[in-house]
Amino acid sequence: PGDREAVVSFTTKLQAEYQVPEDQLVVPADLARYGLSEVVNRLLGLEKPVPFDFLVDGEFLRTSVAQYLKASGRSSEQVLCLEYVLALSEPEVSQVDVVPDWVADIVPLQTFPSSWFAAVSYDGTVRIYEDDHSRLVVKISDAPLTCAASLPSGDNKSCRLVLGCKDGTTRCCGATQFHPAAGSTAAVGPTASLLSHSGGKAPQAVALNDDGTLLASGGWDLDINVWNAENDLFMAADGEQKGGKRRAPVDGARTAPKFTLTGHSQVVTRLRFGSQERYPFTLLSASWDCSIRVWDIAA
Repeated sequence: PGDREAVVSFTTKLQAEYQVPEDQLVVPADLARYGLSEVVNRLLGLEKPVPFDFLVDGEFLRTSVAQYLKASGRSSEQVLCLEYVLALSEPEVSQVDVVPDWVADIVPLQTFPSSWFAAVSYDGTVRIYEDDHSRLVVKISDAPLTCAASLPSGDNKSCRLVLGCKDGTTRCCGATQFHPAAGSTAAVGPTASLLSHSGGKAPQAVALNDDGTLLASGGWDLDINVWNAENDLFMAADGEQKGGKRRAPVDGARTAPKFTLTGHSQVVTRLRFGSQERYPFTLLSASWDCSIRVWDIAA
């Protein structure tokens, strides 16, 4: 290419409808975000244009390609790999619901961009929404719910939910979205309870790994418990639900974590498993003890 051109390739982690071949393309070097977005839209052939943002080595591109190449000391002959993501417009304030107690956490029920999400609150309920419409209110516990984690299925029609509860248990259930002709609705399956050996102290953070084989919880007992995320913990609902009715919970609380991680001296406030592709045996935790810990869970 000449000085006014650059060689780029596009890559994305978005769903298949937004993916283009990762071929090398020669584009005008003066293109910035808007122009690059037009290129991707032409490759996708979308009827309605979708705005994209672009990252280079994990950082958003905020200049033209030519300016970036000059600032980074790269040659225009080198292939510039551009990862594109959906551009976020300026947020609009919209009050979806008002609930009678504190809202503790919100999680998506589909892969991004998700129109379905669930909110858990201190009245012990899970509320499921589609956009700004309430689809289901389910009572999970008489005790407050403190945190939540979700893992959507590949078809975005169901989701695994893990919930922390003030009674010391970690609750697990499956959520399903339905789209009958009469309108969308949702259902939640029976709840299974997990209880650590220490018991009694509330989880403040929960997490699921990317392939759905492990779940973790941590909180006021300072430990991090890791369980096998067995399928029977996330049983689906039997069809659509009316009035928040659901199948009976799985009897008893299980008390056998796969293993327990100790080391924090204050409440554990955040848990996240590493990416399955790059860090499949890693768990990260944050705590009021002012530390972030990285755990090797391969053993």
